[in-house]
Amino acid sequence: MSSPYPRTYYKGRYSREEDERLAKELFFGTSTIDKKPGRERHDYLPADSPEERRAFEAFQRLVTFCCEDLDDGILGGLIASLNPDGIFPRRLVFKQRDRKKKAGYPTDLQIALYVHDLGPDAKKVAEQSSA
Repeated sequence: MSSPYPRTYYKGRYSREEDERLAKELFFGTSTIDKKPGRERHDYLPADSPEERRAFEAFQRLVTFCCEDLDDGILGGLIASLNPDGIFPRRLVFKQRDRKKKAGYPTDLQIALYVHDLGPDAKKVAEQSSA
């Protein structure tokens, strides 16, 4: 099944590398070290800012480009739900976690990348470590 959505990177209008950078910034923010306490701090794009909109548009292009084998209805629904000004009845929203809860996303990300690197052997490794 071929997707009805445009293949934006073939025409050279957008850079996939730049879109990936923007999407990573959308999801993970930028890390900085506070000079005074010396702690790592994560800053995210301001909600409803032009920067956040550009990052959402980049993420939509990536999803469109990379998920061509996804059902057209699911792909269309996913992309439409990311559009803040759209008429789609549902919307995916990114919001900050409650400050009281410890955000452990760097650890979660490291685990996800480790499992991804294991590839098909991930299930075997998990079974061996739990035994």
